[in-house]
Amino acid sequence: MNHSLWNVKTFWIFELQKPQPYSGHDLYSKFPFFFPPSSSEKPTEVTKQLEDKTSAAGQDISLSCELSKPDVSIRWYKDGKAIRKSQKYDLHQEGTRAILIIHDSTVKDSGEYTCETEVSQTKARITVQGQLKHA
Repeated sequence: MNHSLWNVKTFWIFELQKPQPYSGHDLYSKFPFFFPPSSSEKPTEVTKQLEDKTSAAGQDISLSCELSKPDVSIRWYKDGKAIRKSQKYDLHQEGTRAILIIHDSTVKDSGEYTCETEVSQTKARITVQGQLKHA
């Protein structure tokens, strides 16, 4: 008799712990970090390239490019090294436009600048003319 009660209890415990099926949408809403973006969602691409610029030392220089989507994650580089927002560099986005401003340019700011999304990039060369400032 105890044996059959045990079986009944085991059966009910099993039934209570049985997971409920979820639709794909329910799973995504509960665990979005487990699902990569759908293949119908196109990655952000550069739609208008950066342009080379020449400037006199001491001037602010602005580079901008257009992206296929607004407010997305991008990275800026100078000669392959990452650029971060600072007193020297201002990085921001206005809709689909990504903008880099170099403040108080010097000859040392000359080089190749890159704006990069997850799947594309654009490059431009900046040339600053004038005397090298001594610190």
